[in-house]
Amino acid sequence: MTVLEKLERMETCAHCMTGDCALGYDAPLNCGNCTEYISVWHEDKEADDNMDASNVKIYIPVAELWSFYLQNVSRCEKEMVLVAENTDTEYAVYITDEDGTLMLSACKGDESPEYEEYAMNADDCANTARKMMLRYLIPVSFVNGRMVMPDNLPEGLEDEDGEIGLSQQDMEDEMYEREDELDLAIKDFLAVVLQEPDSDRVAANYEQSFIDEVLDDFLRILAKDYCCEIFRPMFIEDAETGSEIYTQFPYEGEADESEAEGGDGDA
Repeated sequence: MTVLEKLERMETCAHCMTGDCALGYDAPLNCGNCTEYISVWHEDKEADDNMDASNVKIYIPVAELWSFYLQNVSRCEKEMVLVAENTDTEYAVYITDEDGTLMLSACKGDESPEYEEYAMNADDCANTARKMMLRYLIPVSFVNGRMVMPDNLPEGLEDEDGEIGLSQQDMEDEMYEREDELDLAIKDFLAVVLQEPDSDRVAANYEQSFIDEVLDDFLRILAKDYCCEIFRPMFIEDAETGSEIYTQFPYEGEADESEAEGGDGDA
C-alpha cells in the first residue's frame, strides 16, 4: 500500500474520524494505519469564506418528486423538467420519462447529461435526486482533510423525517473505491506492456507518480480521442467560480474540444 493509499484509508478510518487513533497519533499529520506507523504530510485546502449554497434553487423537493412525476407523466414524456439548479455553476438536475420510467439527469448548461439514473419508486426517486443534487449542485471545500458543505443548504433536500440522507462520506468512498480499481487495472496493464512478472513488480520498480501519470494520460486519451465515457468520481474546481464540484465523469466534453480544435479537415 502506497503512502497516498494509506493516507486515504486514514481519512476514512473510524478511529481517526473520532480523533481517537488506536496508536495515539495525531491524524491526519501522522497516521499509524492501526498496525504500522507512517509519517505523512497532508496539505489541506482551506474552506472558502464565501462558500455558500445561496445560488442553489430546488423547485421540487425530493420528497415530493415522485408524486409530481406521476401527476405529470405526459409532460415528462415531452420535455426535461427542471427540478433544481445552481445558477452560479449552471449545473442542473432534470427529470423526464424514458419508456415509462422516471429518468433523472444532471447537466451543465445546454450540454449533454453528465450523469443519468432511473428511479423505480418513491424512495428510490428521492434518494437518487438527493444524491445528484448534493454531488452536482452543492459547493464543497476541504478543512483538515475532510469535505465541508455550506451551512445554508436549501430546503427541499430532506426526506420525510427531515434528514438529508446522503453523507459526505458516500462521495469519498465512491472516489476511493474507483481509484483502487483503476490503480489495480493500470498496474496489471503495465505489467503486460513492460513485461514485468506481475503488478507487484510494477509497483516495486516504478514510482507511483509515474503510474498515476500513465493512468491520467491513458484515461484522458480514451475520452478525448476515442469518445469513451470514463467513470472516475472526483471533485473538480469550476473554472468560473472556483467552487469544488463532484462529478463522476470528469473528462466529459474533452472529445468535443478535440473536434473543435481539429475542424472539419476541409478548410
